[in-house]
Amino acid sequence: MNLETQTIRCESASPEEIVSEIAAAFGDTPLAMTLFFASPRVPFTRLAQLMHDQIPGPSIGCTTAGEICGETGHCENSVVVMGIRSDAIEFRSKLIQQASSLTTIRAEAELSTLAMPASADESRKSFGLVLIDGLSRAEERVAGALAHALKDIPFAGGSAGDDLRFEETFVACDGVVAQDAAVVSVAETALPFQIFHTHHFERTPETLVITDAVPSERRVREINGRPAAEGYAEAIGMRVEDLSPDIFAAHPVLLTVGGAPFVRSIQKMDEDGSLVFFCAIEEGLVLRVARAKQLTAELADELTRISETMEPAAIIAFDCVLRRLEILSKGLRDDVSSMLRGVPVVGFSTYGEQYNGLHVNQTLTGVAIGRAA
Repeated sequence: MNLETQTIRCESASPEEIVSEIAAAFGDTPLAMTLFFASPRVPFTRLAQLMHDQIPGPSIGCTTAGEICGETGHCENSVVVMGIRSDAIEFRSKLIQQASSLTTIRAEAELSTLAMPASADESRKSFGLVLIDGLSRAEERVAGALAHALKDIPFAGGSAGDDLRFEETFVACDGVVAQDAAVVSVAETALPFQIFHTHHFERTPETLVITDAVPSERRVREINGRPAAEGYAEAIGMRVEDLSPDIFAAHPVLLTVGGAPFVRSIQKMDEDGSLVFFCAIEEGLVLRVARAKQLTAELADELTRISETMEPAAIIAFDCVLRRLEILSKGLRDDVSSMLRGVPVVGFSTYGEQYNGLHVNQTLTGVAIGRAA
């Protein structure tokens, strides 16, 4: 009982050439799962169809805002693919349409087909992977509904991207491509695994109370009883006119859930002084201004934590695009890529990350699957 993975990165823009290269590398033996994450420059619908037709076994994938693989670390304008081959793990996947109107009742009904038959082997446990249309604004709804429907099954996921164009993002399941949709894949295995999340921010004493918000628009209109931009700027010691995307990325806010801090990031400031977030923010929430620590040290620590608990055979990573932008702006790409090079990892830069029932930003989430003890 063990698990073998094969990861490949393809730079061709032709779906036919990409899938031909993948098929030649993977061979004819059916795979337990193929995961593929594709730059938006690649015709995604055609790619997904060819992956389903020519690569034996189930497949899931999405478009990206940058790719990650163990061959090069951070990369772009490519398709990264991981083939998982093992008789010790079984995946079942479901494409959920109309994600923006998903209810817990519908989630339970649709995900009932993913339930594994009862097993006499108590060592077999389950985890989930989730890919969501990154422009659907449905992540909170989907993550909450899945947490209810999957009950005690932990899951991690990412929101599909399109290289910061914010025009259209896609997810795919077994050759079917969709928008306003989510792909849910549940795996059962006796192999060790770990759902993880990490970020490089810590809480400061500065408190933000959300006193007026429109969650459906991810818009905050008032903070501490003042126009949102004014309340936020005062809390971080800056002027409203100095607020910018770089400032927002450097000073996100933290929501404490179960004693742990989770990141909520600001996308932009509108002319009326309201702030639009990458996550839904509700009135009455109490947030803390975040202070950044060293991203590379945090990543090195997380990789060490994973390797201390298992010998990883596969790491599937969902890494916020804001982290990629910070890595590039601070000249950290070579350092980060050298940490990932040689690691059995595949993933992508996301428009948001899911960790169990939460939708978060500026975070690295994922699952690590180990080799048999």
